[in-house]
Amino acid sequence: MALPEKPNNPSTKNQTELSTKEQRTLNRLHQLKQKLERGEHVQNRTLKTWIGIDAVHDMEQRWKDEKDSRPKSEDKPSEIVEYERLLKRANFVRAKAETASSRSKSNAGALYNKVDTEYERALEYIQEQVGADSTLQTWLDRPAIVAPSESGTGIDFNSMPRVITSRSQENQSSGVFHGEKLTKRDIKIEAVEQAISALENKLTDEQEADLNAKVKGLIKGLRSE
Repeated sequence: MALPEKPNNPSTKNQTELSTKEQRTLNRLHQLKQKLERGEHVQNRTLKTWIGIDAVHDMEQRWKDEKDSRPKSEDKPSEIVEYERLLKRANFVRAKAETASSRSKSNAGALYNKVDTEYERALEYIQEQVGADSTLQTWLDRPAIVAPSESGTGIDFNSMPRVITSRSQENQSSGVFHGEKLTKRDIKIEAVEQAISALENKLTDEQEADLNAKVKGLIKGLRSE
């Protein structure tokens, strides 16, 4: 026998079911959410007033957990560190080649040929390492190994995989192993949304009494079986 479901109150429910204080809180929560979504700052002490101290504590813990879950430079495997060294070397040679070219130096062509060699060496290295240990791929912003028909990875400055902790503008990751990283504002918005949902879906006294009666009846029926 299934438990009775909690009444599903649509967002268009009669707002007279909320007390004056609850309605004022709901209105203020919607204002705070809009403010956060506009990128404006909302202090934690303000949130404590409207969503409660416990909710703010949970929000702060979630933010701490989010930061702790992000990859840190000191945790990088040695293979990734070596790949960064090879990539940095290739970028350095590329910078020298561009400088020589801009000054019409005779060695510009030779330097550009060396650039290709350096990028190829770096890519071959990381492909070999990822092939031996697929978990290393989680440290890269794009696949190290791609099929011949696929694009996105190649032996040039823009197409080389970047380590997700890199500050390079070419880094296509959000700085986390999987999915998008949450900002402190995202977590605040989520906390406010939860408080809004709790009020908008609040049971009336009559609904609460009806639900409790159904649960008690169900328990009594189960005990008599």
